[in-house]
Amino acid sequence: MTFEDYQREAVKFRTATANNEEYLTLGLIEEVGEAAGKLAKRTRDGVWDEKAFIKELGDILWFVANLADYYDREHDTNFSAELKESFKMDTHNGATAEYTIIRVACYALDTINDCGGYFNDLIAELGDLACRFDYTLEQVAEINLAKLRDRQARGVINGNGDER
Repeated sequence: MTFEDYQREAVKFRTATANNEEYLTLGLIEEVGEAAGKLAKRTRDGVWDEKAFIKELGDILWFVANLADYYDREHDTNFSAELKESFKMDTHNGATAEYTIIRVACYALDTINDCGGYFNDLIAELGDLACRFDYTLEQVAEINLAKLRDRQARGVINGNGDER
């Protein structure tokens, strides 16, 4: 699966009420926080659910893909095309997962402040985190799409909770 393949499918799950910059940026921040929270609990309590963490990376990826698509359509940017190479990265940089999620958070904020200017860095750090737990971004994308298809089939694409 390429980034284009993933994005083409991911945007199909974006509802009309989610098709705006405010929702997409707030959602990105929320999902980065959820992933960071899972690492914080691992650090503090030793509680770890790797599969739930990987799903959170998928949620972050969904917001990045959708936000890049939104910017491309509304602001005539070319972010989606630029993300192709970053999506293929599957090595990690040696930093801890905790430090890397902090960098993801920083790049998410920088991306928002710079209207998408740090998408490649954000995707590279997501790839680093995925690799650290023996996943590729392609696998994270496939897990995310499977989750969204399941929710859609059950009529719960809108709503709250990770396990709806």
